[in-house]
Amino acid sequence: MKFTLNNFSAIICYVTIGFIYSLEAYALSLSAGDAHNCAINNDGKVICWGDNKSGQSTPPADETFIQIDAGGINTCGIKDDSSIVCWGHNGDDRSIAPNGQFSQLSSGGAHSCAINDNGNIICWGYNYFEQATAPSGTFIQVSAGGMHSCAIKQDGSLICWGWNRNNQATPPSGKFIQVSAGWYYSCAIRIDGSVVCWGNNEDYESSLSDGIFIQINTDLSHSCAVKEDGTISCWGYNLSDQATPPEGDTFTEVAVGNAHSCAKKNDGSIACWGWNKYGRATPPSLN
Repeated sequence: MKFTLNNFSAIICYVTIGFIYSLEAYALSLSAGDAHNCAINNDGKVICWGDNKSGQSTPPADETFIQIDAGGINTCGIKDDSSIVCWGHNGDDRSIAPNGQFSQLSSGGAHSCAINDNGNIICWGYNYFEQATAPSGTFIQVSAGGMHSCAIKQDGSLICWGWNRNNQATPPSGKFIQVSAGWYYSCAIRIDGSVVCWGNNEDYESSLSDGIFIQINTDLSHSCAVKEDGTISCWGYNLSDQATPPEGDTFTEVAVGNAHSCAKKNDGSIACWGWNKYGRATPPSLN
């Protein structure tokens, strides 16, 4: 299922019945980690590129996936049978996935969270700040950040938990269609398509970008989001041009890493920009 923000009444309806995740906004087929990226091709196979010192860019060869999410130095994905498999660094058991059936997944700095078929959140991995201690209840989306996590409840409201030194785990009120937890800040899209961010703003990573958006992604100190017209807007730290998206193309989703960003074009190809150490900003063909 794919949705846009062209019909806000439909979005509100989805929030009401708790059926909001989609291949475009939540079950993303492209993801960026600290220094690696992974994407799902049309055959359901995962292709990764960039840093691979911990095996985070070596996906299972014979598996097919419906969602992928690259963590700091590991990667997790939901297979076509709705189970989760992870690979790469396994410190704090971050790559030991739970059993069960899942609809949506998010991998953070050293922990991951996923929503199971009952709508409950299960988290695993590093938990010093209780970022992997999920609240009870039913949810429609979850995002694992650096050392905190955020989720959207069935009623569209936000809840966050974990490290809160910069108030990154103190979300605003209101109703939302997507949330993305970064390292020291978080951003979310309201039901009207506007973006709100909270937490650290040292590099202007929490400085709002105007427009109507359909998908957003955050990381260490910059954010990017896809507008309803398919263009991308980025803000925050930009030393390596990671917050300077390409012009002249339209996109369906965007993913940001430590110092780079990648996005999927409407034709299905990938474009990346920013720091290119380990070849993280040099995407392969997905064919």
